[in-house]
Amino acid sequence: MIGAVAAAVVAGILVARLLVTAFTPHLYVGTVLQGDTPAPDMGGLTFTRTGRPVDPAAFDDDVVLVFFGYTNCPDVCPATMALAAQAVGGLDGDDRARTEVWMVSVDPERDDAASLQTYVEFFDPAFEGVTGPTESIGRVTTNYGVYYQVDPTAAEGADDYLVDHTASLFGIGPDGSLRIVWPPTVTADQLRTDIEELLG
Repeated sequence: MIGAVAAAVVAGILVARLLVTAFTPHLYVGTVLQGDTPAPDMGGLTFTRTGRPVDPAAFDDDVVLVFFGYTNCPDVCPATMALAAQAVGGLDGDDRARTEVWMVSVDPERDDAASLQTYVEFFDPAFEGVTGPTESIGRVTTNYGVYYQVDPTAAEGADDYLVDHTASLFGIGPDGSLRIVWPPTVTADQLRTDIEELLG
């Protein structure tokens, strides 16, 4: 009798926990953006793998992670790309197939298409490099609220300069809207969990 009562209590606790989990909304680590406004246009930019124009709207039903960086970055960029690779690599097959990662170069003077594509593929063969004319990059970064500036103390003609830039990672949801912005402090597990939630 006591055993049956204990079993019933344990079962009740498990059911209660399941109900709480089912009805508790996911708490995103990144900053969630409200509304369903389409992600800012990326006109003028192209994928380094294919040369095709970049159009976030063409990837509806996918989650697209967008990072603005450059291949000569000594710290933030490789760390962020490695983080994205770890997070995406932990997704199951279908979720992985529906997750894109793009790195938009803010240093088009040095990041030609071949070097940028080689760089992103080092982290994951499916990752895409994105580049374009300086004017187009300037317009797109403005639309995404991204800051970047070539080191003003760099000597004219030097090729070893640094580029100061926003280190956030942007998430475009399956509906094509800019849904979330992750800080540089996000972990791979947190990022993966947020991606899974975005994918539904």
